[in-house]
Amino acid sequence: MITSSTRAFFKALVVITLISSCAKPLEVTQISEIEDKTRIFALIGTSQYDKDIVIAFAKRGLKIKKFSSVKTVTEKSENLDVEYNLAEARYGITLSWTRPMDICLANSGVKIDVTVEISDLKTNEIVMYIEKGGWTQPCGLRKALIFDDIAAEIDQLWR
Repeated sequence: MITSSTRAFFKALVVITLISSCAKPLEVTQISEIEDKTRIFALIGTSQYDKDIVIAFAKRGLKIKKFSSVKTVTEKSENLDVEYNLAEARYGITLSWTRPMDICLANSGVKIDVTVEISDLKTNEIVMYIEKGGWTQPCGLRKALIFDDIAAEIDQLWR
């Protein structure tokens, strides 16, 4: 026999599950064309999720460099010497995220909404934003990881 307190508990559990499972669906906003489909990106800034995004990209054959350039080139002429950095990556990736919406009780994973800004390092223009919510680590029955989903989308866009 199911008591009223048991019913109330299960109703509360369903409501909590529905509320806590909400995360931003994948949304891509393209602002300008992808001129060069080179699959090498530079990570702009540092964050606690750098390792996660680098690993997710590597699984898809996408490379992330720590710096957009490591070589300096000097062109000399009679009147002027021009020095510039030789770019290794055409596009830069900047990560931002919301504070955790939910925490995983089994590990240190959190559910967050992530925004990835992709900029063209040659033209200094923003190319697109990719937004997605999800877990940073597997949690319970949820095995999909937010950075894997984002890397999969970028992989498709850069083909």
